[in-house]
Amino acid sequence: MKFSSSRLASHFENSGARHGDGGVSTNEILTAQEVAVELRCSKAQVYKLMNGEVKDRTPLPHIALGRKKVVRRSSFEAWKRANENGAILSDDSEMKAVGAVS
Repeated sequence: MKFSSSRLASHFENSGARHGDGGVSTNEILTAQEVAVELRCSKAQVYKLMNGEVKDRTPLPHIALGRKKVVRRSSFEAWKRANENGAILSDDSEMKAVGAVS
């Protein structure tokens, strides 16, 4: 069976991409446009992230389908966690950090 890159991505998106309970599978395939929407940035910025052209960010893992590049949902989620800056502090630890707790 021969697929163009867009049909191939569509095939992967539609083959078991959703769980029976309506949740999204970690095997879901995202296009650069879909990643851009989630990151609230341009598609060009997503391609820069994929190519490792953004300072202080690890390259976004992707699958090349000819000229088209797609991202596995699980890789995208792991990449977002790995590229978060700073730690999330609880109210108590934040107060201790500034010496406000007696």
